[in-house]
Amino acid sequence: MRLEADFLLNVDPEIVKRVMVNIVTNAIKFSDPGGHMNLLAETAGPSVAKIIIEDEGKGIPAEHLPFVFDKYFQGSSRRTGYEVSTGIGLTFCKMAVNAHGGEIGAIAGKDRGTSFWFTLPLYGIQNKTSKIKFVLS
Repeated sequence: MRLEADFLLNVDPEIVKRVMVNIVTNAIKFSDPGGHMNLLAETAGPSVAKIIIEDEGKGIPAEHLPFVFDKYFQGSSRRTGYEVSTGIGLTFCKMAVNAHGGEIGAIAGKDRGTSFWFTLPLYGIQNKTSKIKFVLS
């Protein structure tokens, strides 16, 4: 599936693609089959885009949120059918986003789920907001 972007970003596309793959893979890994994931993009200032990936998984405990981008930190593991993680995916994401002049963070959902967000420099804007919804199967 090819998705047309509403934003033109001033980034290295391969690096940002790897950031997206890491975060979306984690969202899928920790979500139940049939769960939902949302991908949102919005302006966060005149020259900044904010990308948000929301999942309905089991969520990250609030006490673990300050450490999720630390090298080798893994709050908990569960059998998901995926290979064992090295614990450096989110560390890479933080380094990559910061290298582009952006910021990255995570917010615990109210009941469950987690929202990861990051900002990147804009090259241009076509629309103000975009929302894509995924159903996990």
